[in-house]
Amino acid sequence: SNPAVSASYAGGVLSLGIPEPANGQAVSVSATQTNALGNVSAAGADSGTLDVVPPDTPAISFQPNGLTALLYGLNDSHISSPVSGQTALSTVLADLANHSPTASFIATALNFGDQNGVWHGNTDFGNNLGNSLANLNAFLGGNASNLQLASGYGVTTQSILTLNGAFNAAAGNYTLNVNADDGFQIIVDGQVVSQFAGNEAQTEHDVALTLGATAGNLHAIQIVFWDQGGNAVLQVGLTPAGAPAGSAPTPLTLSSSTLVGSVTLDSNDQQALSNHGSLTVTEGASQLQLALNANGQLVDGSGTVYAYQNGVVYLPLSGSAATLAATVTDGVG
Repeated sequence: SNPAVSASYAGGVLSLGIPEPANGQAVSVSATQTNALGNVSAAGADSGTLDVVPPDTPAISFQPNGLTALLYGLNDSHISSPVSGQTALSTVLADLANHSPTASFIATALNFGDQNGVWHGNTDFGNNLGNSLANLNAFLGGNASNLQLASGYGVTTQSILTLNGAFNAAAGNYTLNVNADDGFQIIVDGQVVSQFAGNEAQTEHDVALTLGATAGNLHAIQIVFWDQGGNAVLQVGLTPAGAPAGSAPTPLTLSSSTLVGSVTLDSNDQQALSNHGSLTVTEGASQLQLALNANGQLVDGSGTVYAYQNGVVYLPLSGSAATLAATVTDGVG
């Protein structure tokens, strides 16, 4: 009965044409069907909101030769003794959401706390890495060479360490080796692949890990590790399937001669990508368009998968220098 609404019917589908709403305005439609006897069906309904605001500008950066590591020194006894219904891991994740980092560095090898660098050695670091700067340097070993302290750095009882970035490994079957004191969580290519949610003395955890083929053999990784006090060790290795039985894992080395760029998408851009949008990346004269496939993987037109986790896309670049730009296009163009 509204003259501003047009309608057409074909093949069992009634199509409605309605006036364009204002940006941000919600539109809802409901419908019932009445037969010749006057019986009315249950109502069907749907709604939507017009959004013509373009996506935000992505952030562009070049990855360091290693993982970006952030240290959170804090005093939270609930990491050692979680409240009812919580674990040390859930307590740590909540702390990360409510605290700022107190130090940062670039991790080039995932080998912390064993004084001689030996896998699962017997000279692991002790006496609480938050007790002093000397203790922190001893725990970090060679990774301490680029340590930067924030203004809030100080003596603490507990410590949390996060590491984010990408590592290089060919597609195949591996064993992910983790030696930790206390707990940890590791996410690779968007999946939790290994974790220990409590506190423990130095213990090795080995899990099978299958890595798929990706552009440049890059794989996104995120590690959360914590020390409740006392001894502290974190060693992470990647052993190819078929390695000799009993051989000691080699801590994962993250240095690379390949230049890696990253594009960071905020929550609005991630939403646009999820709603049939795309990411266009320009490197010099080359242009690449990426979109999510049915499995939630970020792929190019040929189906090649790109490392993508927590809104960050990792891109293998050509040469030792590059000019990089990126834009996000939403589903309506």
